Amino acid sequence: MTWGSNILGQLGDGTTTDRTTPVQVCAQGASAPCTSFLNGVTRAAAGYGHTVALRSDGTARTWGYNSSGQLGNGTTSGSTTPVRVCAVGLSAPCGTFESSLTAVAAGSQTLALRADGGVHAWGSNSFGLLGDGTTTDRSTPVRSVRSGRPRRASNRSPGPSPSPPPPTTPWRWSGPENPPLGRPGRPRHDERAGDRAAEHPRTGPA
Repeated sequence: MTWGSNILGQLGDGTTTDRTTPVQVCAQGASAPCTSFLNGVTRAAAGYGHTVALRSDGTARTWGYNSSGQLGNGTTSGSTTPVRVCAVGLSAPCGTFESSLTAVAAGSQTLALRADGGVHAWGSNSFGLLGDGTTTDRSTPVRSVRSGRPRRASNRSPGPSPSPPPPTTPWRWSGPENPPLGRPGRPRHDERAGDRAAEHPRTGPA
């Protein structure tokens, strides 16, 4: 269920009418007034004008604003009802779609964590938000690159390369217009291909 501002179709009910009470999100391919609705949603995230929902089958649906490709369907056209997210490397019209997803997040871009630990990203890439080593917006998912790969960019002072982290180390990237992920209270950075979220292990109580 969704409610609130709907000027960009971010409620997913097939309209751009603001709602003061909850409404159901239409099913993919439906049009208002909808008679079938999105189901099986286990997680959802609200971005800057768009919404992403993760289903129990590991697939994702997106709707709302799409000026930078944040819906991931290979276009930059907004949608007031859910669309499927294309698989990595495809262009519209897509015949294969994202799967095996376990978590989602959204801002002016969309991020998805895969069951194999990989991260896919699409949408606005200002300041390297997608973590693919570029600043090119993407309307379909790309693979985010881990720190230490050749395309990493950072504003830190040069120094010895760190030892490779263990596989469970969390990674994050951010730009000056966004809070630094996993680094509260620290200055914002333009780190286009990711960096470790925790440079120093905790030694005290959480």
